[in-house]
Amino acid sequence: MTANNTNQDRVEEQPGESAAHTDPVAAEPVYTETAEQTAREIALILEDKKAMNVEIVDIEGKTILADRFVIATGTSVTHIKALSGEVEQVMKERHQRLPGHIEGYSTGRWILMDYSDVIVHIFHAEDRDFYSLEKLWRTART
Repeated sequence: MTANNTNQDRVEEQPGESAAHTDPVAAEPVYTETAEQTAREIALILEDKKAMNVEIVDIEGKTILADRFVIATGTSVTHIKALSGEVEQVMKERHQRLPGHIEGYSTGRWILMDYSDVIVHIFHAEDRDFYSLEKLWRTART
C-alpha cells in the first residue's frame, strides 16, 4: 500500500460516534474510544437487556490483561447468551468492534468477551458469587 491510499482504510465517522480506522503503519485497528467509554457503552447495552448488577471494575495498572472489566449477571443460560449476543451486535453496529475472543458460550454460565481494553464477564448468579471477580480485582495491589 502506498501513502496515497491511506484514506481508503478509514471508516467514515458519523456525527456523535467514534470510528475505528486502520493505521497504515499498525497491523491492528486504532480505536478513538477510551476503555472507560467502551465499558460504559457495554454496561448500558447490558442494562437495556435487563442484565442484573452491572458493574465496571477499573483494573488499569493492576494487570496487562485489560483496563476495565464489565461484570453482569443474567437470569438464565438463555438470558446470558442473549446478553452476549446483544453486546456483540451493538458494538459491531455502532463502533465497528468485535470481540477478539469469546469463551464460555457453549455452557452459558460464564461468558467472557475480550474487547482488548475491556473484558466483559456475563455470569449466572451462582457462578458470579463463587468467583467474586469484583472483590478479587478491587483488592488487588498495583
